[in-house]
Amino acid sequence: MAEDHLLELCNKFLDIEVEIDWINTRIGELKKDKEAKEEDLEKAGKVLREYMIEQGVPNMRFRGRLIYIHTQFWAKPKDKDNERAVTALKECGLDWLVQEKFDTRTVSSHLKEMAEQELTLPDTFYDAFEVKEFYSTRSKKG
Repeated sequence: MAEDHLLELCNKFLDIEVEIDWINTRIGELKKDKEAKEEDLEKAGKVLREYMIEQGVPNMRFRGRLIYIHTQFWAKPKDKDNERAVTALKECGLDWLVQEKFDTRTVSSHLKEMAEQELTLPDTFYDAFEVKEFYSTRSKKG
């Protein structure tokens, strides 16, 4: 009887997981459709933007929406040389833009690796970080 209950629980778990797999497949298909539409939008936007600039039209209302030219700037270190970029920012008086940071996902991944090797960190780490351990049930095809 306990085995029957276990089989029921496994069946329910896998039914839900298969449904999630189907949803993820559909999401992938929708993402591809969205990417294609975004390419079409970028091309149409370029033509419209060039014409608006040529005609001196900064913005216009059409079909209940405001169409306008948006300007953005993206700055990133040349050749991924962060050290040189930090130095340049400081030399330009922009040191307030420089900040130390870390990625919590990387820290969490490192903690998992340490736990697998039965290694621990000093108390100073745990004084500064809240660490929670979570468990989940998963399956793999095959």
